[in-house]
Amino acid sequence: MKSLYLRTIVALACVAGLAACGGKGNGNVVLGGSVVGLKKDGLVLMNGSATAPVPKGASGFTFTQLIGSDTQYDVRVKTDPQAAHCTVQGGSGKSSNYNVNNIVVTCVTEHHPLGGEVSGLDATESLTILKAPETLAITKNGPFTLKDVDDGDAYAVSLLPASIPAAKKCEVTNGGGVMGKDPINNVKVVCVPKPV
Repeated sequence: MKSLYLRTIVALACVAGLAACGGKGNGNVVLGGSVVGLKKDGLVLMNGSATAPVPKGASGFTFTQLIGSDTQYDVRVKTDPQAAHCTVQGGSGKSSNYNVNNIVVTCVTEHHPLGGEVSGLDATESLTILKAPETLAITKNGPFTLKDVDDGDAYAVSLLPASIPAAKKCEVTNGGGVMGKDPINNVKVVCVPKPV
């Protein structure tokens, strides 16, 4: 009789909390995956009410809250980083007895144009603008545009010294900074004749 009473209590405990007795809610499966392109803080993933903050530069993520085997999961982006957008691939499914580690989160940071204007070149002169690793050959005065720069990234524009015309002194102004939320088009390259 006493044994039957104990078995009944254990059975009720298992129904109330599957984590201790196996079954769908046993909480022994890690839910996670890989992260690509995360350059900013602020990403938060969610699976139901569980959340997982992911720091910038991370190559992977896991939820601290384990899930049970044979349990539906649906990983989504709760919060994107500022000026970036992240998407989840393979985020929905049903767990087995093995950890889930094949979810892929891909993030893309907003980017904006960087450019300016060149002045002071003669018709036969040219020079090369450098924003490593990019180079841009300039053959006439006027506006120029370099490759877009990601929001929050530093940039530095200079001139390839060997490309500066021998008779000219050329300087860059507004050539360095950090890309914000708007395009930058105020980089100036001004060439003047060298003193005789």
